[in-house]
Amino acid sequence: MRAWAVLACLSAGEAVFDTCPEQVPDTPEVLDSRPADGSNKIMVYTYNIGNYDQMSLKYIMPVPPEIDAFFFVERAANNSSGLSRATILDGWLRRGWNVVELAMHPATPYLTSTRFTSKVLKFLPPANLLKGREWVVSFDADIYIRLPQLPAFLSSSTRRSVAPLLMVDWRHWPGNLSLSAFECMEQEMWAMLDGPMQNFVTSSRAKCLEWREMMRQLHAERENSFPVNYYDTSFIIRHLTHPRAAAVSKAFVQILRRLRTIERDQFVVPFYLWKANLSQELQLIDMSELQRELGHCQIPGFHRHEVPLLADSFGVDSALASDVDERAKIDRRLRRTSDQRALGPVEDVAAVL
Repeated sequence: MRAWAVLACLSAGEAVFDTCPEQVPDTPEVLDSRPADGSNKIMVYTYNIGNYDQMSLKYIMPVPPEIDAFFFVERAANNSSGLSRATILDGWLRRGWNVVELAMHPATPYLTSTRFTSKVLKFLPPANLLKGREWVVSFDADIYIRLPQLPAFLSSSTRRSVAPLLMVDWRHWPGNLSLSAFECMEQEMWAMLDGPMQNFVTSSRAKCLEWREMMRQLHAERENSFPVNYYDTSFIIRHLTHPRAAAVSKAFVQILRRLRTIERDQFVVPFYLWKANLSQELQLIDMSELQRELGHCQIPGFHRHEVPLLADSFGVDSALASDVDERAKIDRRLRRTSDQRALGPVEDVAAVL
């Protein structure tokens, strides 16, 4: 059962999270890959690390010229990538994405290398890619949005443009907007620590239980003033030119430090944003806004795995690139985009954690 179905059962509401249609209205055209030079003020990125997911070429979002887009994947074990993998990554390149292959971060005592690397990318993307940006938008690999509509989404609302951070209201999962932030936190923690979604928390269960007790105590001490909000962190927008952007970055570093011991970032984020006095300054986005203005939806047939399954998961016909010359061409394109920047995210993290 999907997460939204379980959480919806816990409330009288109806979950608000659309599955993408079989035919997306803006089917990607074949584009030339254009290396990002940092001149665009809007950057988007997503990542697929280790737990490769079932996706289709038709759900790769085409990138408009006013946006720089990055797709992060783990570096192949050797120089000769499998044919299906190369073909899929070429599909991202052709739709205007910059494909970046990364080395994995070391595992922690509580998180696997792949899981911790995904957390690093979510909260601490390579610093040199952020230079000169105004907006940075990150989302999980199972999310589809219409990127051409993103610039208007960011500029059309004053309440969005003046916020240092835009976060999604978690209450779309149970579909009950009357829930308090603490009730949301309790509901999700119960589902994943005691209820039907315990497979979401494995090696860090003991630490998560300790964290829940700390949050309960803080809630009691603050006379219901904590937490202010509870967030769905699958979609995050950062406003890098805002006066409080540095405070957001600092809070994200603190979140990442805590995530060395806790698998679920949604358990942790409300505390550190509250601690940084950002809870009242950020803009809470309703899921219906994202659906209406960006066509936000969840890619169907999406499953998470703990082992690399990229070559088998995408349903790519190997005949698309069966010719040896075509495969070599794909490999050259991938190598070109991956080698253009010395990203070094491991060094970035080592400097701050």
